[in-house]
Amino acid sequence: MTTDAQIITSVLTGDGSAFAALVDRYLAMVRALCASHVRDTSVHDDLVQETFTNSYLKLASLRKPDRFGPWLATIARNTCVTWLRKESRRIRTQDAVAASASAATPHPVESSVREELYQFVQEEIAHL
Repeated sequence: MTTDAQIITSVLTGDGSAFAALVDRYLAMVRALCASHVRDTSVHDDLVQETFTNSYLKLASLRKPDRFGPWLATIARNTCVTWLRKESRRIRTQDAVAASASAATPHPVESSVREELYQFVQEEIAHL
């Protein structure tokens, strides 16, 4: 069995297709990690793909190739946390927009009451 360090050496020396062996080896772990951090199942595959893409791009910075698994797990965790932060901001922004929209549009009953009050005040002023 080829070790992670041997595969990484192959990738770093130009055999980009060797990275597929690392993906095969760690796919289940990364999927499980993403599923444990993010409940929205529709984004799991995107997070897994982003994790492997980031690890491929940063592979040259890995100091201990024999520690690829824990390093990859850290990248997966960070990818999920970043997604959760962005999602949280997006939801807060949507809530703020919805709240301001509902505050700007008065309820029909409120509009009716205001109209009646306006008419009443106008009539009272006319009687003066």
